[in-house]
Amino acid sequence: MDSYLDVDTWHTSHPLDDQRFYKALSKIVRDPKFSPEAMGEYIRDKKGVSRDDNGDVFNNVIDRRITEAYAIQEFVRLGL
Repeated sequence: MDSYLDVDTWHTSHPLDDQRFYKALSKIVRDPKFSPEAMGEYIRDKKGVSRDDNGDVFNNVIDRRITEAYAIQEFVRLGL
């Protein structure tokens, strides 16, 4: 996940940022211990984003990435 987070534009919806996120996620999503919520907390901790600040644009991006990770995890689990 660090390869995604270490780029200044990690929080944008730019296709290259999306690509970096999906590539990083592909390395961990198949691990049976993978948790999208734990991934989100890792991102929050690394970027100093409080879960309580609902108006924070970074928090909203992290929530979106958690949702995407859940969807991809389920897709992989089903073998699709």
